[in-house]
Amino acid sequence: MTTLLSVCTAEYDWSDWGPCLPCYSSEGVRNRTGTCISCCVGEDDIIETEPCNDCQCEVTAEDIEYQLGFLPEDNVLGTIEDSDIVIEIDANGTFYLEYNTTVVGKCHECQCLFNGSFVCSVDLCSTTVVTVTRTPTTVTPPLCRTSWTQWSQCPPEDCNATTTRTRYCNTSDPNCRCLSPGDTEVAPCNLCSSTTSSVTPYFISSSTMCPPDKHKDCYNLCNDTCRYHNDPSCEVTSDECVERCKCPDGYLEDDTGDCVKIDQCPCYHNGTWYPPGFNVTYPDSCEQCSCDSNHGYNCSSIPGCCIYPDWTEWSPCNATCAQGVQTRRKVGLNPECPEDLEQERPCNGSCVCVIEGQEYPNGTSVPPDDECSKCTCVNNDTECEPDPNLTVNGTWTTWGEWSLCTGSSNCRDYMRTRCRYCSAPKCGGIDCEGSSIDVEPCSELPCCAVFKWSEWSDCSVRCQGGSRSRTKIFADDATAEECANTDVIEYEECGDCENCPEDDTTWTAWSDCSTTSAAACGWGQRSRTRPGPACSGVKEDDAESCFLGPCECPDDLQYSNHSECQPTCLQRHPDPACLLTPTPGCVCPAGMVLEGTECVPPETCDQCVYNNVTYQPGEQWECGTCGLCQCCGGHVTTVPRPCPDISDCNLDTHRLEISDDECCPIKCVEKKCELKTEPPVKLTVGECISREPVTVQYCEGECKRSSHRLDYTKSTLGEKECTCCAAQIASYTDITLDCPGGVTKEHTIPILGKCLCDVSVCPA
Repeated sequence: MTTLLSVCTAEYDWSDWGPCLPCYSSEGVRNRTGTCISCCVGEDDIIETEPCNDCQCEVTAEDIEYQLGFLPEDNVLGTIEDSDIVIEIDANGTFYLEYNTTVVGKCHECQCLFNGSFVCSVDLCSTTVVTVTRTPTTVTPPLCRTSWTQWSQCPPEDCNATTTRTRYCNTSDPNCRCLSPGDTEVAPCNLCSSTTSSVTPYFISSSTMCPPDKHKDCYNLCNDTCRYHNDPSCEVTSDECVERCKCPDGYLEDDTGDCVKIDQCPCYHNGTWYPPGFNVTYPDSCEQCSCDSNHGYNCSSIPGCCIYPDWTEWSPCNATCAQGVQTRRKVGLNPECPEDLEQERPCNGSCVCVIEGQEYPNGTSVPPDDECSKCTCVNNDTECEPDPNLTVNGTWTTWGEWSLCTGSSNCRDYMRTRCRYCSAPKCGGIDCEGSSIDVEPCSELPCCAVFKWSEWSDCSVRCQGGSRSRTKIFADDATAEECANTDVIEYEECGDCENCPEDDTTWTAWSDCSTTSAAACGWGQRSRTRPGPACSGVKEDDAESCFLGPCECPDDLQYSNHSECQPTCLQRHPDPACLLTPTPGCVCPAGMVLEGTECVPPETCDQCVYNNVTYQPGEQWECGTCGLCQCCGGHVTTVPRPCPDISDCNLDTHRLEISDDECCPIKCVEKKCELKTEPPVKLTVGECISREPVTVQYCEGECKRSSHRLDYTKSTLGEKECTCCAAQIASYTDITLDCPGGVTKEHTIPILGKCLCDVSVCPA
């Protein structure tokens, strides 16, 4: 017994069909996705694929300009054939046309072909080329086919059963022109399969009859259409016969589907149709093109034709302050060009100098590059030269106070020092002449107190009643001469003997010169004696200094018999007594002084060390609020800090202002347009007050340029030009205002960026 089982048919929720790719070819395919609703076997989602051969044309303004070579007047492409629908071009968007739609313009015709291609042809009439587009209203023609119906119910227990669906042409819309009134797709039900697989439907056109001028046969785009007849890139990809209505022998199908003789086929090139016999010349590309139905669209070079690009920019005027010439050129792009083209036009050179945004006419003064020059605008350039009126020579300040006296005694070796400062010369001025240090003795008295006694002379007699003397030895002959009126000789009695011999005893010879030092050099002693009775005041032994010869010294030192007379930085003027007693030793060469263990030039001793910084003699530095420190003879002294001289401030070009410097409260500044500020204040805006203080900005200063010229055209005075100190706003900021009644508002205020001298017409 056979039991009939009820069949559960799989149901899916299908998405819309995707695009048909490639359009209108035997290999067109589109897909859709189905999500399982009930009775599904296998995956919940399946993909269904079907062949297709229909499309729409996607059109942009760029496509139209490419097809026609221009954009139609008023951006109107035309009207759809046999309707009053106007197609406007949207310069920024895309619109769509149903296949087999023709848009007719003034001198052109565009079509959406059955294969989804958009093509245009141009008639030989006067066309208007539009280079400036506007934004139009886009009219999108309706889609002329309805959506597919649902698949029909599959009959149960029939393994070979099929299901169908249908779509129709919207014949109620006069703008729709379909190739057939309806289409049907057929697909197997697959009821006997263990799994549900993708459905591969096939297409059946409801139009089974061919027009009278066509017949059913294997159809191929490359061989049977005007479009691809002469297209070498068209290839037959399959040997499979695709049956379709085709034209008889000797005829080909044009893009409208009509059959035309092969020699009457138009030429298709770069998306544009050209009629047979079409011939056109393109001077811009030096090409001449024609349409030959046997060879297609062909182009060749025009003999002797030259291609020139656009003109270059005009060159700068070749004159700076007079009438000159500007030029521009066209350089040929191909060898056929005989020569480059050149144009000229007159121009007037600008004589003004622009400095920091301000214009200065030719011959007027301009701000100098430095404080010592004067500059003039000369032929669009700045020429500067030294301004002799700005030359300032260096000047000495008054001498400072004398330092304390230094030395060994209150006489001419007792010295003191004072200093002065030379203000720096400016703008080629001459430096101060003379020395910044002055040294003088503290006393004019000769150093008579500095001496030593000589040895006593021999007694005048051997026995009783004699005398002897000794003399003061001064540091030098000049001092000895000045001190001659003092007690320079001292006497005493001598010669007290008990037994006086009848004859004096003579001295023995001097002994050899010797020294207790290991080095046999420098000063030594030698002695002699004389025999006889001892007598008061009569020498029996005698000794004197003797010189063995100079000792060896290091390379940077030299030998001296008076080494204690070596000057040092601390004792520039040694005690003159150092000359009275020989003290052999090594000293610095003449002209050098001893500083520690090194010999240095005397001026090194005049340096000063202040806060671990070494300053040169006469150098000044800030060491107080309004004072300057100065290095004077090795000592640091304080002098007032000089202020700029404002007595010669030129009030025509400068002004006096209060300075921030408390030591120099007045300054002379140039009158120039500059950005200034005032201390923050709370702003009043109507009845409201800013919550926070705002820094007040403003532009103030003077601008030099102003003029009043003749108008020679009208034979009158022209307009006056004034240069004003004008502000430029850089940005804006918001502030909060507190208003009556507790109301709060936001208010926008400008922020100034800079101030410039602005030349404009003077107000009446």
